[in-house]
Amino acid sequence: MKNILLRGYYGFGNAGDDALLQTILKSIESFDRNITIISKNPLPLNLMKKNKNVELNNINLVKAMFINDVVIYGGGSQLQDFGTFKNFLTLLRSLILNWIMKLRNKKVVYLGISIGPISSLRGKYLVKKIMKSCDLVIVRDQESFDFLMNISEDLSKYMLSPDLVLSFERDRKLAYIKEENIQKTLGINLMPHYSEIKKDEKVEKIFMNNIVALIKENPEIKIKFFQFQNKSIMNDERTYEKLKKHIAVQNIKVKVEFIKYKNIENLVSEMRNCNFFIGMRLHSAVLCDVLKIPHIMLSYHPKGIGYAQYLGYKESMVVNCDSENQYSTKLQKLIDKPEDFLVNESVIASRTVIKSSFYKVNKLIEK
Repeated sequence: MKNILLRGYYGFGNAGDDALLQTILKSIESFDRNITIISKNPLPLNLMKKNKNVELNNINLVKAMFINDVVIYGGGSQLQDFGTFKNFLTLLRSLILNWIMKLRNKKVVYLGISIGPISSLRGKYLVKKIMKSCDLVIVRDQESFDFLMNISEDLSKYMLSPDLVLSFERDRKLAYIKEENIQKTLGINLMPHYSEIKKDEKVEKIFMNNIVALIKENPEIKIKFFQFQNKSIMNDERTYEKLKKHIAVQNIKVKVEFIKYKNIENLVSEMRNCNFFIGMRLHSAVLCDVLKIPHIMLSYHPKGIGYAQYLGYKESMVVNCDSENQYSTKLQKLIDKPEDFLVNESVIASRTVIKSSFYKVNKLIEK
């Protein structure tokens, strides 16, 4: 029986990473394996019926490298540095952990990840070493794949596959939250990236003002704000409170319902009641594609552009957060012609590629 370690941004109260974890587990649990998931906080019980959960800390990480046969870094932006020393240390830690696995002649897999931004020479050097230590690397966007092509001589262990959450399937034993309401619903997700990471309140005001203008022009539409991150300084509730203030300043008589993130099943169930969606977090767009909800992606990071390009998004479906002139026509068009904001055929094709990715992973594990 193989011992598998799953390592990602799990247990941080992030909907995208929880969806990634659930998708990965569904595809690798079907075999006779012991799976350990290392996470910041305890995981939901429905994910732990067959698996072991270990708290994230350096001691547990090192211990895990000595008792598992395969480590899978599952999903997300696993390799980036933004030019900061803190992210450099994170990359260095990953390299050391991978070296432990290779000294034991065990396997290292990066599955469904993005690479970058890599803003420093030392960061690029470490990522190159990390990739050399891997047995299989599956990236989710063309830019990450091109990066691998440029830094490596052995291309056989690299694969391009769309975001794994496109193959997400909810627990069918759980009931959906159904609303009997003729009134159409606009779902919104905004995150405090510019105020907390970029320290740029100006860009945040741009997309806040444009969304408030859309709400003002469409008073008949019900508004729901979806929280995709409920912990850390990146808690989406921060932007929800700012949005409410912007609405109050404009003296708009509308209630914005706050959908608190509890777990991925509850979030998906609530999203199904939306007729349109405007989202900033990548996995708000991915889940809209899964659920066939017409939507616009507010792009703040290269991973969003990479995802949109892979699925063949129309130009109207993406708004760069800092491009003020893109908002007015695109947002209203979403309300007026929602059928133009779907990519259903691309999702079906993507699931076939994802299935092939998991086949490669499972084949490697069984070697």
